[in-house]
This record gives sequence, structure tokens and C-alpha cells, in this order.
Amino acid sequence: MDESCKLYLPECLCEQLENIARSSANLLITGETGVGKEVVANFIHILSKGRDNPPVTINIGAFPEDLLEKELFGSIKGAFTDSEEDYKGKFDLASNTTLILDEIGEIPLHIQGKLLSAIERGVITPLGSNRTVKVNCRIIGVTNRDVNELLDGGLLRKDLFYRLNVLSLDIPPLRERKEFLPEIAHDLLNEFCVNGKNRTLSRESLSKLLAYNWPGNIRELKNCIERAITLTDKKEITSEYLLLSSDNNVNISKNTLKEAIKNFKKEYIKEVLDSNFWNITKSSKILGIQRTYLSRLIKELYNE
Repeated sequence: MDESCKLYLPECLCEQLENIARSSANLLITGETGVGKEVVANFIHILSKGRDNPPVTINIGAFPEDLLEKELFGSIKGAFTDSEEDYKGKFDLASNTTLILDEIGEIPLHIQGKLLSAIERGVITPLGSNRTVKVNCRIIGVTNRDVNELLDGGLLRKDLFYRLNVLSLDIPPLRERKEFLPEIAHDLLNEFCVNGKNRTLSRESLSKLLAYNWPGNIRELKNCIERAITLTDKKEITSEYLLLSSDNNVNISKNTLKEAIKNFKKEYIKEVLDSNFWNITKSSKILGIQRTYLSRLIKELYNE
């Protein structure tokens, strides 16, 4: 699918997205901060059966505990001293569409129980009410936390995890998909350029971007490109305007962009192969490419 290219994800993950979108099962998306989890969640909704209605998103971490329950399940008039009318919660608003729960790992335990009940029974009880309201939505949970640590630490109920994790998707960090970096940088340049002024990155700038480890992932790259455009009016942006910390650099060379990408590809493929004891079938699945193509790459990259 053409749109999936703009997610800058390996082919195997793009195919997975299509299959996931066709399902109505709940989904848990994991990955580091800044990898684009929310973008993927919204993209899945666009391909889903509920795409006729916009998704409903709530950032769990943005609400204090006493307000979060109201935001999720709603309340009736008189539930609070200043409550003068009924308030629809996100579950109610997301009927027949997708409910995206961002920062799912931040939900307090006592609210997790009510969330589990809503998922299992398909009903919610607004605050202050003794009547239930039917809800019908697909839930996509999103977190940058280590789910196993949350479970082991008792911060996430296992029964809720199993209900959310019917389908799962882990978004790889940018450092593991640097083959997309030149394209991402080009698209960001077009996004931030104003007055139709075309901007480009110098060869040295591209090499520097490829050499950087991007702990903040695509979000950090976006900030880097926007900052560089702001700092200079030059058509070609040179490396001094990137302002990247040398602490997160890998070896910077004077190679061409083509050579830099080839070197990264060679090192990354070797890392995957080593971790799978050079099992071509397993490695090709992780890399998201055909087994025959991986065999050809090995010959090209290592038999020069």
C-alpha cells in the first residue's frame, strides 16, 4: 500500500498493519518515545471498518487521577459540586470508532479495574450514575514503557494486559531503520520550508544524520531539521546547523551517502544474522525481506 511508505517502516510491518486494520480486535502498540506510535495508531484507524468516524484519543498522562475517571467514563449532572450537566466520556464518544489510549502504562490501578470491566462487558457507568451505558469501540493502547516491567512491578494488571494485547505491534527505533532516514529528512525539509523555497541537506549533513544514534527517534530528527531551517537561510543546509551532540554519534566518515547507507546496511544485517546464529529464514523475517533477497544481499555485501 502506497500510504504505508510514509510510515517509514519495513515491508513486513506494513503488511502487518493491513492485517491488523482489517480486524476489530484490541491492539497494544509499544516502542520508544518519538518512534511514531500515535501516527501508526491513527493510520490503522484510517484503514479500519470504523474509519467513517474520527478516532477518539486520550493522553492518560495529561490528566490527574481524580479527573481521569471522568474523562474516560463520563459523569452525570450533580456528580460533583460544580457539575451542572451530563459529561460524555471518551468511551461514550468513541462508540463505533477507535479509542486510542495514549500512555496506557500510566493508568492508576483502581481505574484499570473499571477499564477492564468496560472492555469485557461492553458497558460503562458514568460517575454519579447507577445506570450503565453500552459502548462499542476498538481500543488501541499505546505505551513507551517496558510492558514486562509494568507487569512484574504490579503497575499493570495482567488481566487488563491480556485484553489489550490481543494484537501487538512494536515499532522499531529510528537507529534500526536508518535506510529510511534520507527520505524522512527530505519530507521534513518540504514540510518546514515556507514560501515555496526548496531546501536541501549537504552530503556531509546527510552523513552526520546517518552517523547519529537518534535516542529521541523521529521526533528528535524533526526538531533537528526544523531548528536547522530556522538557523540558516541558505538553500543547502550544512552540518554545523544540525547541532547534534557528538555523544550519540557512531563513526562519521567522509563516505558518500550511498556508501554510508551501504555500510549501515552491512553492519545491521550482520547484527541480525549473529543474533539468530546465521539462520537465514529467521533473520529474513526479522528484517522484513524475502529469504532469497537476504541471501543475495549477503553475497553482495560480504563477498566483494
